[in-house]
Amino acid sequence: MTQIAYSSAGVTIDDLNSHLDELWIELQTPGSWLRRQAEGVLQSQGEDPSKALKAIDSMARSEAVTIKRVGAGIDPATTAVIVAFAPIAAKVVSDVWTLLFNRIKKKFGDDSLQKQEK
Repeated sequence: MTQIAYSSAGVTIDDLNSHLDELWIELQTPGSWLRRQAEGVLQSQGEDPSKALKAIDSMARSEAVTIKRVGAGIDPATTAVIVAFAPIAAKVVSDVWTLLFNRIKKKFGDDSLQKQEK
């Protein structure tokens, strides 16, 4: 399972999961702005967008991407979180994660998720 560690500030795990659910529906909707952006990203990486996205079209978001709390953050105002991509969807989701990540930050602010260095 592919995982990325973040610190989260000013937003709850429930809010992140709820917004990611909304984005996932948009990603699965043919012709949506997010779907078109994902198709462009996948195509620029030499992938067949329709084939790649078809792999996730019938998946529930929780089957493909999970966000979970993994303990305390750097200070009391932050929380450590892990974003994990399920193996069956890891390639496609990791390819379009930047689009999802940017939309999360747009909604909750630039400090809502900060990638933690290993």
